[in-house]
Amino acid sequence: MILPEVAPAPSAAAVLEVFASLDSDVDRLNERLARNPALGERWDRHVEKARSAEVPRRQAFVLLGMENTRDFLVTGGGKAAYGRAAQTAREVLSKEKDSAPELAYAAGVIFDAFAAGAARWIAEPIERKTYLTELDRVAAHGLQAARVAHGLARGISGLSGARLAFAGGLLHDVGKVALTALDPGYAEFRKHAEEKALSRRIRQFAEAERYGLTHAELGSLVCAAHPLFAPLARAVRFHHDPHLLRGDDRSAFRLAAILSVASNMARLNKKAENDKDPLIAEWKGPELKGEDAASLGFQAKALVKLSAPPV
Repeated sequence: MILPEVAPAPSAAAVLEVFASLDSDVDRLNERLARNPALGERWDRHVEKARSAEVPRRQAFVLLGMENTRDFLVTGGGKAAYGRAAQTAREVLSKEKDSAPELAYAAGVIFDAFAAGAARWIAEPIERKTYLTELDRVAAHGLQAARVAHGLARGISGLSGARLAFAGGLLHDVGKVALTALDPGYAEFRKHAEEKALSRRIRQFAEAERYGLTHAELGSLVCAAHPLFAPLARAVRFHHDPHLLRGDDRSAFRLAAILSVASNMARLNKKAENDKDPLIAEWKGPELKGEDAASLGFQAKALVKLSAPPV
């Protein structure tokens, strides 16, 4: 029920792919519209209404602005309740060096799709409020983790999938949103488990026993359903167990390790004093206890620099 609705429509996926590519241009965008006559016609009517005249498509993209064009086309006509998470993610990453803000926007669209589905999936107002609160909590944590993941990935030479690190950080816990959509009681289950200070292993076991799969497994399915983020599926699936990828896929292992560390740093939200700070061991967690930071591809000093001040 959930995955088909949060996966982008083929037309939206095609537009997001154009904007996220390194060589995005009006010709490629025009080509995509030519393949979808219905969306092209809606775009032409929108332009005519906005400009009070017919305007060639290539010119219209520029006149109305590429970002406005993207927003209209991704929503299939500008009527869907998308925008907040996508725009926030793009703005956050735009401030970083060597960034791919359109990939951040595309990742944010997934959260907006989950928000837009609330009224359809959850009839009870109180349960819907619980769901949306959990969505906002996961998105806020994801943004913190995304900033760290992007910073760590930038420092790893030759890392496959480095451009996706920010999106991976944002989406690593999206499975929790999906589980809450399926059962709003999941939010209370998660909160109770955290308040009891249960180990992650026990929480994962309890999650799988109750729901049939963990949030990491469901999150990987969400990523796999999106053409842009299918390459993140394994890293998201193993972000609590990156060591399981160590001898299988070095790049996936490093990306999963980055997501694991970034998630822990965002959760603890503390500032390390130096590269000998005990916090670094906490950030690595039991999942990477035996790993030297350098073997993962990043230095302890990078972790110190990226650590957030306490709030």
